[in-house]
Amino acid sequence: MSAPFGSQDVLIPAEREVSTATAQVDSSFFLIPGEVLREAPIVRWKLTETFRKRLFWFRNHAKLEWTKDYGLGGETGRYQRRLFKVVRDLADCLEWPGKPRACAELQSEAEKEGSELFSAQETLMKRRQFPGIERHREEHERMLAQIRRLDDRKTLLEETNHESVRDFLKDWVLTHTIIEDRKLKAFLARKK
Repeated sequence: MSAPFGSQDVLIPAEREVSTATAQVDSSFFLIPGEVLREAPIVRWKLTETFRKRLFWFRNHAKLEWTKDYGLGGETGRYQRRLFKVVRDLADCLEWPGKPRACAELQSEAEKEGSELFSAQETLMKRRQFPGIERHREEHERMLAQIRRLDDRKTLLEETNHESVRDFLKDWVLTHTIIEDRKLKAFLARKK
């Protein structure tokens, strides 16, 4: 038996599941409406904890790869793919010491690609009257400020703990894509 699996949908509605769970033996399960769970603080806490554990696993075991499920479609999807690629390349660059100039160039490119993506998303949100536009815009500004701080302090050139910078980069793109952009994607799907 295969069923949608993704407890994050309780907090973040999605037009389709990100993953599935398959039972290897006959199983029973209970379906509890998300609206009921959303109101229970312990459930929200546990879902957040589970998300953080999955993110930790992703940081340490997975490559940052684009999938069409992440995309918003249209022109923004093209920008998203480019940002994923440049951030992945930057994270890979940090794996190999001795390439500070290449890493610094990729950091500048990540900032540029992020700015272009965010601008395209904000135009789309404004045009489609997305109710969460202000919060989303603030998140974009916060993310760009973080990537600029890396450059301002020349952190990529001096950072002795490149692992923390790689984690930041993966979180920067993936967390925003999975949480904030999924909210926008669900809204756009309902407005079609």
